[in-house]
Amino acid sequence: MTTMKKKVLILSLRGGFGHISTSNALFDQLKSDYDVHVVFLFEDVLNNIDLIAKLTRNRFSFPKLYNFIIQRRLSFIMRALYCIGNLFFLLLWSRISTSLHTFFKKQNPDCIISVVPLINSEIAAYTKNARIPFILIPTDIDAHFFLKHLKTKLHDKMRVCPMLFNDFVKKQLQHYKIDASYVHHIGAILRADFFEHKNVAQIKKRFALPIDKPIIMVMMGGVGSTKIVPVAKTLARLSFAVHVVLCIGKDTSVIAQLKNIGWNESVSYTIVGFTERISDYMAASDILFTKSGTLSVFEGLYMQKVLLLDSIGSVLPWEQYNHTFIEASGFGYSVKSYTQLEHVVSCLLQNTLKFDRIQNNLNQFNRKNGTEEITVLMQQLV
Repeated sequence: MTTMKKKVLILSLRGGFGHISTSNALFDQLKSDYDVHVVFLFEDVLNNIDLIAKLTRNRFSFPKLYNFIIQRRLSFIMRALYCIGNLFFLLLWSRISTSLHTFFKKQNPDCIISVVPLINSEIAAYTKNARIPFILIPTDIDAHFFLKHLKTKLHDKMRVCPMLFNDFVKKQLQHYKIDASYVHHIGAILRADFFEHKNVAQIKKRFALPIDKPIIMVMMGGVGSTKIVPVAKTLARLSFAVHVVLCIGKDTSVIAQLKNIGWNESVSYTIVGFTERISDYMAASDILFTKSGTLSVFEGLYMQKVLLLDSIGSVLPWEQYNHTFIEASGFGYSVKSYTQLEHVVSCLLQNTLKFDRIQNNLNQFNRKNGTEEITVLMQQLV
């Protein structure tokens, strides 16, 4: 007799690539043991209250607007959008609650995993009444938007699973009155290829990367970023031998601009579109310049790369701590201008003591495998 697999819902968002990447990694890890379904919150559950989709007759949506703003790094608009979104959720909370509960009752899951912000108190309330496990995985170190209003709805089958567990995270959990008994530190949720042994020489050969030059990788997110062009222009001016890997994500519109930059003879480059093997390019690199999204930060940390976080212009409020964490831990620098970028890269690649000191700090970072931790946790709860 075939035993039916228990049903697991993973709640995710299409806004930003971090939520998608995390839910995909969880799906791949759990699909052999459970009947797993990834649910996109706005499209699958709350499409009836997506005002942007209604106003544009489904040509646009809240997640698409989010990605449009993120791609252009319009942080001031993103702040405003989050404030509007928070107000929107408060005003329509009754309808949101009804939609969620109706959806959950119809799906009848044995467990719910959330990697989304704002609505977790309502998921906690439902799972408490239904007496099923609820696993909350904040995809930001600063988990303010994930933890709001949870304290009265915690239950014995619920776990809050931070990817990092330092003093900052502990204080935030205490602030929201989340007892340690509900907390399970899991480490980063990354694709399996981030935990593979990497043969760097073979990777460089496969991707035609130079073996005799330091490599700087520029990664601005899965949806891409128009900011990659001025970053490339800055690195193109370097006066010493270096190779630049430019990861443009899905934004192919910048390719012509990147090729037309006046690259110094000593600086070579590779343009990489959207790829599932970003960990291989990262393994072959020496320095990673990246946006300060938590997923990107963890990918760099787990691949033990010297991190330069983009703070040119403004930084999203929930990503500001990422800069503090990286600098305070000695894992890299927060880069506030293109002039600083050029200076820091030059110093790191021409001062082996400084580079080696950061590398030693990275080697000591606890790279806990979040997907394996989730498997163990699921066995305990489900």
